[in-house]
Amino acid sequence: MTVDSKSQQPLHIAVIVVSYNTCDLLRTCLQSIYEAGPVGFTPAPKLTVIVIDNASHDGSPQMVAADFPQATLIALDQNIGFTAA
Repeated sequence: MTVDSKSQQPLHIAVIVVSYNTCDLLRTCLQSIYEAGPVGFTPAPKLTVIVIDNASHDGSPQMVAADFPQATLIALDQNIGFTAA
């Protein structure tokens, strides 16, 4: 797939993941996103991953910060729910 030749600007893909106490599932999810990457685009699009953590107490925010420093982590102080996040 190619980007419109008029723009010459690569695409920007943003993935937003909302999480609450899903450390192992979140790790698998983020690994899948980064391993797959934006395939099939020329030029390669920019990939931004944002993780919104709803005050998990299972180590999820710490795991994201340690294992996926390229992701933007928004660690909330309270669980505001998936819809509000």
